[in-house]
Amino acid sequence: MPKVYVTRKIPERGIAMLKEKGYEVDVSEKDGVLTKDELATALRTKPYDAVLCLLTDTIDKDAFNAAAPSVKIFSSRIVEADTFTRAGKYTGWAPMMFLGTDVSHKTLGILGAGRIGSRVAHHGKHGFDMNVIYYDVKRNEEIEKTTGASYRDTPEAVLKEADVVSIHVPLLDSTKHLINKERLAMMKPSAYIVNTSRGPVIDEVALVEALKNNVIKGAA
Repeated sequence: MPKVYVTRKIPERGIAMLKEKGYEVDVSEKDGVLTKDELATALRTKPYDAVLCLLTDTIDKDAFNAAAPSVKIFSSRIVEADTFTRAGKYTGWAPMMFLGTDVSHKTLGILGAGRIGSRVAHHGKHGFDMNVIYYDVKRNEEIEKTTGASYRDTPEAVLKEADVVSIHVPLLDSTKHLINKERLAMMKPSAYIVNTSRGPVIDEVALVEALKNNVIKGAA
């Protein structure tokens, strides 16, 4: 059975995922950063195959030597927190920070159920078990059959319900600023919007204001 050493407590779900794969997992009992000597001692206790280390660990030649010859990989969790740090909010790192959002069982809203929109719906449903709702100028029976998607007869209905909105419409006179200040305000404060169509489909000025004022959670 492959053995994994985790240098500090991480969310239990991560530990469970490793164990479900059949790994033997040991987690450091120290609620803090291991010193170089503590890490080296821990790595010598068993012939570990992998080490899940964190951003605060010093992984240098001493750690590699302590882990040799059994350890095949050192792996680290990396998060994006540039804005948080620049705002002066960073006071110290902890493994429970910036965990992100789990999309499983959330509602995915598709605006534009053509070829690409249908494919995104497929991955949302079959990859993450998301509940799919969609709007298009005409109903798409195929997307309903393959993903169980539910049709909504207006964009507003999708925006109000969805946890994640994914846009797949062409840029036409009728779709320019399809997402404007009024429609952004209809979304959940916890919702994300992803625009994979053309830029002007969203009123960027309105989007920036919505993000600054926490009207929605995020955009991509």
